[in-house]
Amino acid sequence: MSELPPPPRKKSGFRTALEFTGIPPSWLDKRPRLPSRNWLVFLSVTQSLIACYVYDRHQSRKIGQEYVDRVKHLAEEPLPTLDFPRTVTVYSASGQGTTTGIKGAQYIRKYVKVCSFSIEHSSAPAQPIFVAAAIDYTIIAGKRHGDLATRVANDIKTERRVTPSG
Repeated sequence: MSELPPPPRKKSGFRTALEFTGIPPSWLDKRPRLPSRNWLVFLSVTQSLIACYVYDRHQSRKIGQEYVDRVKHLAEEPLPTLDFPRTVTVYSASGQGTTTGIKGAQYIRKYVKVCSFSIEHSSAPAQPIFVAAAIDYTIIAGKRHGDLATRVANDIKTERRVTPSG
């Protein structure tokens, strides 16, 4: 009596399709296993950094939208015809020890003026904070140490000369 070999396993349609694409059968028989220790460390660190970045962007959009919602009522209030428009002058100076004076202006442009705080799945367009509040703004950047102090002092002097004292 000769022993008959066991009947071949019935192949699934997916496995058959993969075999017909040219993938060797030995690759299809391998069982998945955990990667090596170094790969696990690399993947976990990479995923942690990506998760931190995504969380930061999500919270930034959420906080920005809260600020926009806080000032949106200002844009909806009608401004009387005899009142001056709401304006803001933003003075930005370079930090101590830096040679460029544009860091402060870049910060304002990025986070206040032209930031996009739209929340995903929202049909409303992104609104910067000043635009949401209907506020006109002027950004004055100081490039050297003492630039802004001199500028503010000169602005105050010219305003005092123009304004009649009563």
